[in-house]
Amino acid sequence: MLVFAAHPLLRLALLAEPPGEMSVFQLAERFLWVSFWILEVGTFLVANRSGLDVPRFLREIAPGGKALLLIWLAALAISPIFAAYPSQAIRNSLEWCVHGLFVASAWHLFRRDKEKARCAFGLFADYLPRFTALTGVLVLLSVYSIGLESDYIFGYEIYGFAHIRHTGYIFAPAMALGLYRMAGRNRQTREAMLLFVLNAALCLWFGSRGPFLALICAAIAGYILFPEFRSPAFALRFGLASAMAAALSILVPSPQSGFFNAVLRFWHGSADPQEFSSGRTELWKDAMHFIWERPFFGHGGSQFQHVSPATNGMFRHPHDFPLQVLFDWGIVGGGAFLALVAALLWACLKQRGTAPPQMRMSIIAAFCMLGFALIDGIMFYPYTVALTLLFLVYPLAMRSGNAGKDTLQAHPGT
Repeated sequence: MLVFAAHPLLRLALLAEPPGEMSVFQLAERFLWVSFWILEVGTFLVANRSGLDVPRFLREIAPGGKALLLIWLAALAISPIFAAYPSQAIRNSLEWCVHGLFVASAWHLFRRDKEKARCAFGLFADYLPRFTALTGVLVLLSVYSIGLESDYIFGYEIYGFAHIRHTGYIFAPAMALGLYRMAGRNRQTREAMLLFVLNAALCLWFGSRGPFLALICAAIAGYILFPEFRSPAFALRFGLASAMAAALSILVPSPQSGFFNAVLRFWHGSADPQEFSSGRTELWKDAMHFIWERPFFGHGGSQFQHVSPATNGMFRHPHDFPLQVLFDWGIVGGGAFLALVAALLWACLKQRGTAPPQMRMSIIAAFCMLGFALIDGIMFYPYTVALTLLFLVYPLAMRSGNAGKDTLQAHPGT
């Protein structure tokens, strides 16, 4: 889990040079996030050595969940047949199979030794915000080293990222964990608030707005689900931390580019829905149109930029998770997958009454990531896909029951 927490720094180290000077592996990392895919495979190998039995795991899934899983897997196999670029669709299907194996592996490892799992998740929750903040500060310093008045194309060639908008993908999980920590009443609350301010300020400084809409969704969910989010102390901390982050992001000078400073981007985009959504509305309209062109098994994964004229050949997904999976795998495969995610989330919510703080934190983080996925492409890249699934799996794996047996029978449909 510490390796997962340190991944933002690892990715920065891999991509700390201009794209024109990158190797083939670095370019693959830049666009496909290969390093985290390798970590997922490594997690599966560790789980396999510790006794993971995938066929047995699949057999023990409840009948409803098993049917949905089989439908989705069939769609992964069938959809590339209809793809304009089958090789990319096949690669995408294989990536999602790896995500599925990662879920089974995480479930097995968490259930195998719950005490170690609690310690590991606690370390992850402690260190991810720290490593993320350090990564953000280093990238900010790289911008200053190039020069705020430079003609350097920061939007598309910023160190450590494929695009400056991807900075939000790094900051969102860290801020989600900090959001729950600010609702606590322990010695970690003050540090969590300071890290939240730093990560939020950096996220805003780099111009990413989506994570804050996701945090609002998570805070609303927390208010409904957990009493600690209804306390005046949390409202004060969250409001104060958000205000401090916004002020800090404005006070720290940034390049004179439309990419930076999310607070000003909110302000300037408020009068124009198309500007406010950064062109997402056109992508969403196009996605809905093309879903109905191939409604059953979709166009195949990684095809959106080749099919939709609204992408101008650039955007590889419609920046909306439900539209993405319905476009890729059709109503059959995409619908089955959305039903699986909904069933996992419902199973998490059934634990809320007796869930200890770590499980509640994971549920809130899952809400944040899923909320983010409604307005951005976080479910296209291995890092954010794996963390979202991890946040969903952890509360289920840690519920009371037989710690030595992998079973989803207690929650039909999952």
